[in-house]
Amino acid sequence: MLNVDTTTPSTRNRVNSGSFGNLVEFSFEEIDKGLPRWARRSHPIARRHLGAYWKTFTPDLTALSELTLLLCVIIGVTVIVPIVFMLIVPTVTVSLVMLPIGGYVYIRTLMNVARFASAAVNMERRNNTLSLLRAAPLPFREVLLSKGSAAIWRYIEDLNLVILLNLMTSIPLLLILYHALLHNAASPLIVGIIVMIALIVFTIRLFLETTMTAALGMLMGAVNNTRSAAFVSALMLILAYFVIINAARLIPLGAGYTLLIELVIPTVLPIGITLVSLRLTRWLLERD
Repeated sequence: MLNVDTTTPSTRNRVNSGSFGNLVEFSFEEIDKGLPRWARRSHPIARRHLGAYWKTFTPDLTALSELTLLLCVIIGVTVIVPIVFMLIVPTVTVSLVMLPIGGYVYIRTLMNVARFASAAVNMERRNNTLSLLRAAPLPFREVLLSKGSAAIWRYIEDLNLVILLNLMTSIPLLLILYHALLHNAASPLIVGIIVMIALIVFTIRLFLETTMTAALGMLMGAVNNTRSAAFVSALMLILAYFVIINAARLIPLGAGYTLLIELVIPTVLPIGITLVSLRLTRWLLERD
């Protein structure tokens, strides 16, 4: 027998529109539900600052992890099969071409995060709304953390691009640098492991430094009376951080010191600066 569709056109339209709505509608209660409450775009403070930009694409951490694992396997193959190392090294020219592009996008991202974060806090001071924030049924610490997360979410897509560029282009450069640094002091296996660690550290460092930038932006927003002064002050502090980190590499104290400067300090220092900046911001705003 023939299957005859007995539904009316209006019913079919309602069904189709409902199905389509399930595909395109977003629920504030569902997005980012795996994150702490203050880090979610659905948080009322973050949503207030993001406005229409709350629908940014969340980085696919599973895909990034799988890509990082694949690249670590490739690094391991270069240790086992030296011919692969000889094939990868010439592609360093691609890394050198893409490095300025990735650097430009990263610098622009940090500047935008600093501008957003400093303005988010400075606005509360200029509008005399700090008392309203403190009276909100939320811990004041959570309010500040959500402001910082909003600054990062606003430019998370740019940061994701930087991370992908870093993962896709850094292997040849890392292999050359660490082989040149450690070929007399360590076996090829140890060099390969250090290159894997460096790839992971450089990727995590992008997240940490962006978070540090947001924290410094909020601190300068609490210190300065104008948005422009807060933004410039935050940029000066961020510039000082990068100058210190890169100047320390120029001190010739051996391979161990170089590994400390490149793999340990850039992961520990941003965390410390972030925690101190958040604590100072909270103290300044609660005193105001």
